[in-house]
Amino acid sequence: MREVFRGKCKIWLLWCLKRRWRWMRVLSWAKLTLQHRWRAR
Repeated sequence: MREVFRGKCKIWLLWCLKRRWRWMRVLSWAKLTLQHRWRAR
């Protein structure tokens, strides 16, 4: 039982990290686009 729980925990952590990484990428991309727009003006 404990081994299964550990495996689930690992998968859940990896999934969270992946989602977080994706959000960080999206946020950085949005920041860059906004900066470019402001410079264009």
